[in-house]
Amino acid sequence: MKRKVIIFGLLVLMSIGLEYEMENLYFGEVTLLELGEYLSGLGLVVIYCIPLGLLMRRLWRQVGLSFEAGIITIMVGCFVSGWLAGEANTYIESLWYLALPNAEWLIDWNDALAAPFVEEILKCACALLVMYLIGERRLSAAFVIGMVIGFGFQLIEDLNYVLQAETITFEMAAYRAAGALSSHWMMTGVTTAGVWGLWLWYREKVESLSLGWLWVSALMPMGLHFIWNSPLGYLWVTSLVSAAIIYLWGRLYLTWFGRTGLCVGEDGAVFDGIKRKGEDGCQPYN
Repeated sequence: MKRKVIIFGLLVLMSIGLEYEMENLYFGEVTLLELGEYLSGLGLVVIYCIPLGLLMRRLWRQVGLSFEAGIITIMVGCFVSGWLAGEANTYIESLWYLALPNAEWLIDWNDALAAPFVEEILKCACALLVMYLIGERRLSAAFVIGMVIGFGFQLIEDLNYVLQAETITFEMAAYRAAGALSSHWMMTGVTTAGVWGLWLWYREKVESLSLGWLWVSALMPMGLHFIWNSPLGYLWVTSLVSAAIIYLWGRLYLTWFGRTGLCVGEDGAVFDGIKRKGEDGCQPYN
């Protein structure tokens, strides 16, 4: 019964999100020149989506998740997490201005005081909700599901930025594409793996997991997102932030898709475990 209620709630939110995003993506009557700018901008978004989509498709298959689960996940990422985060961001930003009406520094810091916390929490919550619906408990699956949720969020956000930009659309698309490598798909994958890993560590006593790295994975993407959105986000600072996100993601990737971590049992089922160099077999997490 609980699962049916959640499915119904998700369908309602998805329907609202679909209408919400379609209205945002409609850009009205345009000239041929403006249409060319829009299409060139959208082309850049599509270009980075193709390799990222292929990467996630490969990882999705390696973890052994179903095609149906993939459709649910990308739809939730595109049409649930995005519009909810947008509405929540607007509400929290308004609260800041009500609480501190004379604080001029809010003009520069408002983006950093709302979006990083709202977006990372909502995207992670959506990923965990999908895990519950499909009955998935593996940490490697949490990592990949989080990536797909973040990818859907990122895709819709970038399309909105491109189509609603007041400046030249191609320039906006180039800016968004340049930051795509270490954007929402990476941050949500890392955050979801960290949060779910903490649940396993504290609730189910899976103490073979590294508690310190789980806390870092759960919290650091939010902190890095805060720095990125703040007035501190100069070129060299954002480069350091990108490097930190890529490092966290790479460490988790190598854990499950490198020499250690992702194991296949005799029945063909994929499970999380620990492989040690020079040893045969794969020891599951205890």
